[in-house]
Amino acid sequence: MVRKFNKFAVFTISILIATLTKDYIIKLLNEQIDKNLIAVWIIMGVTVAIYYPLFTYIDKYVKKLAESYVKGAKNVAKSSINGLIIAFVLALLICFALGAYVWFDINLIDRLF
Repeated sequence: MVRKFNKFAVFTISILIATLTKDYIIKLLNEQIDKNLIAVWIIMGVTVAIYYPLFTYIDKYVKKLAESYVKGAKNVAKSSINGLIIAFVLALLICFALGAYVWFDINLIDRLF
């Protein structure tokens, strides 16, 4: 159960981070380049450059990252599943805040405080 949830959490956060990174880079590119067919090629290249390594090397690096992340969360929560859930929810909240900023220019920290 814990192992399956750990794998789900790692893949979910990895996909969200890759998508946010890609979209942020595309947002920066859109401000700098004209919107034409060359821009489409550039955006397609950025997408492949971000997702290819993610899915090619995800097992190798994500396992190490996930183990250290879950280990730290486990030490805080005193339980493997509780630590994993806390770490996953925290990572989702961070991705949510970053997504609000990247996609809609909404700074949640300014709105909350």
